Amino acid sequence: MEPSPQKSASKWSRASKWSEEHGAPLGCVGCFTVVFVIVIIGVLISYFSGENPLQNSLRASVEFTGTQFMITNNDDFDWSNVTFTINPGYLGGGFSLWVSRVRSGQTYSVGTMQFAKGDGTRFNPFTTKPQEISISCDEGFWGGGWK
Repeated sequence: MEPSPQKSASKWSRASKWSEEHGAPLGCVGCFTVVFVIVIIGVLISYFSGENPLQNSLRASVEFTGTQFMITNNDDFDWSNVTFTINPGYLGGGFSLWVSRVRSGQTYSVGTMQFAKGDGTRFNPFTTKPQEISISCDEGFWGGGWK
């Protein structure tokens, strides 16, 4: 038995009335719902495909001397297009340094003042404690930190 047109019209008018009272057009609510579902599906696919970018896929070791970072590539391959980031944060607020290549087995020594934010602010180890470091390159990712 099919629902009567009068009954479905009444449901539509109630939803429309709610939408008008709360200032949200039904089209916007539908769009947000679709975007939300697409994002959730993308996250689930990425997670279950094993391509989690937050997992360490590089082998590295990092020492901090107080004025320099000693970063060692422990992999049996070179890293290319490498970005080192101190205190990366979730919104890209860290201090970064880009280098074209770090060879396999190489220890890359770099002064702390070489790291900068996008606005040009330099990392100063006397005013800011390094807590985390991340390494990202064409070959993978590594992250670690200090207590």
